[in-house]
Amino acid sequence: MSTEYSPSRRSKLSPESTYNTPMVGNFAESQNEVRYLRYLQKLAEQTKSGTQSVHAGEMFRTVSDQLKKNVEIISKFELQVKAEAQKNEKLTMENERLKRELSNLQVTFSGTQREPADVIRQQKAEIESLKAHVGILQAEIKQHSQSKKQFEILENKDYAKLASAYRTEKMQHKLKTEQLQKMVHELRKQKTYLEKMIPESQRTTTFMTSPESVAVPMRAEKNKSEEKNKIIIEEEEENVMNMADEKVEGEMEEEK
Repeated sequence: MSTEYSPSRRSKLSPESTYNTPMVGNFAESQNEVRYLRYLQKLAEQTKSGTQSVHAGEMFRTVSDQLKKNVEIISKFELQVKAEAQKNEKLTMENERLKRELSNLQVTFSGTQREPADVIRQQKAEIESLKAHVGILQAEIKQHSQSKKQFEILENKDYAKLASAYRTEKMQHKLKTEQLQKMVHELRKQKTYLEKMIPESQRTTTFMTSPESVAVPMRAEKNKSEEKNKIIIEEEEENVMNMADEKVEGEMEEEK
């Protein structure tokens, strides 16, 4: 029969009821107490070990869930980076298309003589087209800035892979800004070319066969009209150029 100690047995372990002498009874009771204390100690150790295992398991599950969330976030941003790359490719193709159109316009203007009114209408149409294109570029820049802010928010969480993705996005933004600067340069070249169109057109239609007394007043009148038309064109084109310059400068300042 087991002699392990229990509270119910302790009341029965007394010198008078179990043993013949007090000495023998006290010795047996002390032995039972030692066994009971060892049992409590072993039980406490098992309980502590089990609690630590449960706590470690919970920590492992928490870390595992966090890692899964991080992987999902990284995957989403990889998709966003690919989307931005596709957008940049589309902008490059659009830039090439505009260059081809500009080249075609130069060929058309160089081989055609037009009246000043027709030239002005054509130039106004070109300016409106440029304004529409500038509006598209502004919308693209705004969307790009929003994407950049999202990357900045996530970078503050100190995820190494997310920070690398943001740096890639930043480099793409820099390339895109350089493309915009090149486009502005092309627009300025077109502006210079359009400014030269009216003087060239009028030089080809001078009154060589008219008497000098008639040609001089008419030439003066044409020069006055030329100056007026040139001022109108310069104002329209300057507005377009200022809009593009301000947008590019704002992006460069934001990049710094």
